[in-house]
Amino acid sequence: TGDRKSLRLYENDEKLILAVASVNENCIVVLEGGGPIIVEPWKNKVSAIIMSWYSGMEGGTALGEILFGDINPSAKLPAVFPKSDDQLPYFDAITTQIEYGYYHGYKLMDKEGYEPAFPFGFGLSYTTFSYDNLRINKKSMNFDGEIQVSIDISNTGNMAGEEIVQMYVGYKNSSVDRPFKDLKGFDKILLTPGEMKTLNLKLRAEDLAYYDVDKKEWVIEKIGYIIYVGPSSRKEDLLTTTFNIS
Repeated sequence: TGDRKSLRLYENDEKLILAVASVNENCIVVLEGGGPIIVEPWKNKVSAIIMSWYSGMEGGTALGEILFGDINPSAKLPAVFPKSDDQLPYFDAITTQIEYGYYHGYKLMDKEGYEPAFPFGFGLSYTTFSYDNLRINKKSMNFDGEIQVSIDISNTGNMAGEEIVQMYVGYKNSSVDRPFKDLKGFDKILLTPGEMKTLNLKLRAEDLAYYDVDKKEWVIEKIGYIIYVGPSSRKEDLLTTTFNIS
């Protein structure tokens, strides 16, 4: 944020959290803010963390319904929560001119090999889900083609819930500097306890293009691609399969 030197909470806030957590094992921290907050100094001392963002005049109602289990949360983080400020690009709050690099967020984490506190796309629920049998309907497509990506999602817990399934794509031997993976699709699925459904996502060849600044046009590379599907951007959470553009 532009008005702060660190994304940590203020020192007194962190001391309060640690003090409460030391005498109450059921301590839940609700964060309200417009962006990532560093929680590393105390995250393992509390039972749960809820990122409330700026939830508006009905935010209190929504928070109460989540805390008391009236509804099952299904949200996912739209940003990386880093472990420390050192995992972020350099920031100068008072400069009038600065140049930033190409990589930010989960793409920077992938490039530098950083492990964040919470990855992009992360979010817990009162139930659990399993991902199985990732498959595609073809192993090769042309420049105007489309692939159907299918995955079996099961509710392995005891409460009905919604899961946001995320699809990323990586690039084998690209001729240009590209991220380890890019988010290319997502969808939400509702499952009752014990239920399994197949979710289908579409991936078009044009979704894989990059912009060539010299040619001033979008380019689709004839290379191999890796599809990643899972509940977050974290590598360990993702199933993979591959295909080619020919």
